[in-house]
Parts: sequence; C-alpha cells; structure tokens
Amino acid sequence: MISVPLTAQQRFAASQDLNPGSPETSSETGGNPGEGDTHGSGNQPAPTPPAKDGKPADAKRPESAQLLINVMGGALILEFIHQVFSFILAVLNFDVLKATAKRTVGEESAFSDTLINLTAWGSLAMTTLISLVIIAVLASMVWLFNKQSKHAGTARRMLFIFSLYFTFRLFLVFMTRPATGTDSPDWLYVIDGSLQILVGVAAVLVIVFANRSETLEYTGEMEKLRQLEQEQKKLQEQRAREAREKLNNADKTGKSGKAGKNSPKVHDEADYGTFKGMIGRWFKGGKNDKNDKNDKHDNTNGKN
Repeated sequence: MISVPLTAQQRFAASQDLNPGSPETSSETGGNPGEGDTHGSGNQPAPTPPAKDGKPADAKRPESAQLLINVMGGALILEFIHQVFSFILAVLNFDVLKATAKRTVGEESAFSDTLINLTAWGSLAMTTLISLVIIAVLASMVWLFNKQSKHAGTARRMLFIFSLYFTFRLFLVFMTRPATGTDSPDWLYVIDGSLQILVGVAAVLVIVFANRSETLEYTGEMEKLRQLEQEQKKLQEQRAREAREKLNNADKTGKSGKAGKNSPKVHDEADYGTFKGMIGRWFKGGKNDKNDKNDKHDNTNGKN
C-alpha cells in the first residue's frame, strides 16, 4: 500500500472537521470560540426586558393618564405661585387685615394693638401654611399616580375632588373684586386672578381625564369594578338557583301530598330531629287532637 503525503491545506481542513469550535474557525466566522452554531443559525430574537413590580417593563402609560399628570403638575406649580402672590397682597394690605381682626374682637375690647397684630399675623400664617400643606398632599398624590402604586386609585379620587374645588373657585374669581382703598398695585391683582383662572381651567381638564376608562384601567379601578360585578352576578345566580330549588321542592311536596295520602309520615321521618320537624309534628298533633275531639263530640250527639 502506497501512502500519499497530505498537503498543508488538506491537513488544515481535517483539523477543522475534528475541532469545529477551534479558535481559527471562530476567528473566521467573526465570533467567539464555540459560537459557530449560533452565528450559522440566523439572527436570534432580542431578549425581553425583565418585569418590574409584576408589570411588563414595556407597558405604556395611557395618554389620558399622562395628560392628567402633566396638567395637574402644572396646576400645582401655578397654585404655589398664586399662594405666594396672595401672601404678598396680604402683607401689603396688612392694615385691612388688622382692621378686620379688630372688628372681630370688638372695637371697645380690652385687647391691645400688639395682641391684635399677633392675631392678624397668626391668621395669615395659618392660612398660608394650610394652603402649602394642601399643595404638598396633592403633589404626593400626583407622585403616587405617576408610579402606578397600589394607592393610585385613591390618588385619582383625591385629585378629582380637589379639582372640583379649584373649578368652584374659578367662578368665584369672576364674582369677587379687590377691596378699594388699598395700597397694592393693580397688576398684582391681575396676575393673581389670572393664575386662579389658569388653575381652574387645568382643574376642569383633570376632571375630564380622571373619569376616562383608560385612566381607570391604569389605576386598576376598572378591574376591581369588573370583579365586583362578577361577584354580584354570582350572588344573584346563587339566589335565583336557591329560589328555583325551593319552588321545585314545594312542587314535589305538593305532588307527594296529593299522590300518597296513606303515607303522611314520610316528611316527618325525613325531618325527624330538626326544628322544622318538631314544629310540623306539633301542629299536626294539635290538628289531630282537634279532629279527635270533633269526632267524639259527633259520636256523643249521635248517641243522644
């Protein structure tokens, strides 16, 4: 047998057949060692992003919910600026506020001017603090709604309620006018009134967006409503089924009473030991006693 020497190219091809995942093969395919099959099988689909808090990462927020967040956020910023202007106007018109406090306690009261001034400043600080707390609470509600937390439904309802208040205040802006004889410039009242009007218009939009079905789906309230409807439907079906069963039992009882007069103790034996059976036997025993008395009375009259 004559052996033919192999060329260098044939030896390289044989080594590739024995080691398909060799570094030389991987370098030719443009990948890492051991990934020749992956590149040869075609493009693999991109892995899906992991879920966050049990919800898919690519879940898109509804347009109505996004608009509610943007509009309410802008309304809160305008409301904060309105409170700043209201505080400035109150400070500029402090004499009017002081006179109001003096009329409240009485013109001839024994309170000094210092105590009246403290009362006026205290009322101004208290009203401003309450307004800022309300703004902070509404901002937290917007944050909860934006995060789609388990309290998103409560946040939506809170925003809806305060939007009703801002809408009502919008009408009050057109029905009130600034006090006369004050030292405040008119442009401050114009800016303050314009801010209240903008907040009221934004509140109307929030009311519209908060009541859309997409927003209710986003907060999970629609799913709760569906579950409640299903529970009510099951309860109604159960009540209807129980009513049909009672009617069927009543029909069966009537038919058995007509067909088998010679066996009146069948139901008593079935209900023996129950309260229903005891009451039934007591009533039947009373009827039998009356019937026996009537029979005895008839027999006595017949003998006489």
